[in-house]
Amino acid sequence: MQGENGQKDPKMVTHQYSRIIDEDRIRIANAMNDDFYRKDERKSEEEELLSAVKNNPELFKQFVAFMSMTKNPANNIA
Repeated sequence: MQGENGQKDPKMVTHQYSRIIDEDRIRIANAMNDDFYRKDERKSEEEELLSAVKNNPELFKQFVAFMSMTKNPANNIA
């Protein structure tokens, strides 16, 4: 290890890499936390879209047509 990284003993190696793991753990935890709270925002966007579709039958028909195209894209080749 000393030749590659400059650490003179195993304690220095474990100290260095233990911090990296903690930093990764914190970064991942923060990303998961951000994603969790964004789901709340997405839920209100989904509710808004659902309300718009319920209140507009033509929009509902367009939405159903779009969803059927995405489920079977092979049928949409011109």
